[in-house]
Amino acid sequence: MKSQVKVPLTCGEWVQGTIDGQDFLVSCPINAFSIVTLELFAVDERTEVKPISGVRYGPHGFPQIPGKAIQALQRFVSEPNNDLNIPSKIKIADKYGMNLTIKSDLPSAQGFGTSSADIYGTLYNLYNLIGASFHDQYILSSSLARQATKIEPSDTNCFRQLTAMNHRTGKGATYLGTVPKGQVAILNFYGSVDTEKFNQQKNLRELNKIKEPQVEAAYRYLLHGIRIKDLKLMAKGSTLGARSHQEVLHREEVEKILELYPKAGALGVIRAHSGTALGLIYPEGDLYKKYFREWYLKYQIEDTAEFLGFYNLVNGGID
Repeated sequence: MKSQVKVPLTCGEWVQGTIDGQDFLVSCPINAFSIVTLELFAVDERTEVKPISGVRYGPHGFPQIPGKAIQALQRFVSEPNNDLNIPSKIKIADKYGMNLTIKSDLPSAQGFGTSSADIYGTLYNLYNLIGASFHDQYILSSSLARQATKIEPSDTNCFRQLTAMNHRTGKGATYLGTVPKGQVAILNFYGSVDTEKFNQQKNLRELNKIKEPQVEAAYRYLLHGIRIKDLKLMAKGSTLGARSHQEVLHREEVEKILELYPKAGALGVIRAHSGTALGLIYPEGDLYKKYFREWYLKYQIEDTAEFLGFYNLVNGGID
């Protein structure tokens, strides 16, 4: 038995932090994807440990072990899942081995939501194969989010609208609306950030509390922009959030972009709060690509960041 799905990646988060001490984020899905394939295969009943294997290919084709997705599978089959309606005749832990293959458009450990996409796609495939049933997409996505956050703090790219959620627990998911048409020019600063380690910082809660007023203001801009379909207002919110996050994860390269982005004709900036990715937000249209490329060369941005391309803003959801 085999199932395959496509999960959108992200260009960081529109906003992330705490409000009234409660963690939340709103991811920024884009039209780059992880294609996730899961195969269940029968094994000999005498085999005591049923095999779970997998491989992940990034944009350069180098194979990796998709450790977090495999961890999610292992946890799923070893724990009861009360929110799933699973036919009792299928006992995956007793009957099947699993083989996982992931092909991703963007690199991992940079802030593109690859770990979340890998886990969501893997579990969604498993739900399909074992006959788990949900009467609507929101309930399905909420179940996936609760499972994923057992492994690490997770994005909201599994939901079919822009969504605010507690990224540590997967609870409290709230649909905000759909994104206006637009695009991001993605820059990737050199290096990587481990999401799990970032979120385990001992002083992270204290740092988030310091920037709460800015996060609240950024969230208000974002909500208003979504409501009236104003990408410029949404970008104002994401830029304020990106700037305030310098208190938590300071990067001189980000400071430079925050200073120079208006000269690129961009509406604003969006960043990965636990990664190295950053995007310049534009309306749709090829003219803006010309503005960006001229700016990228004039200000020698290539010295600090690689340009990965233009990607369209999307709402999210697994297909």
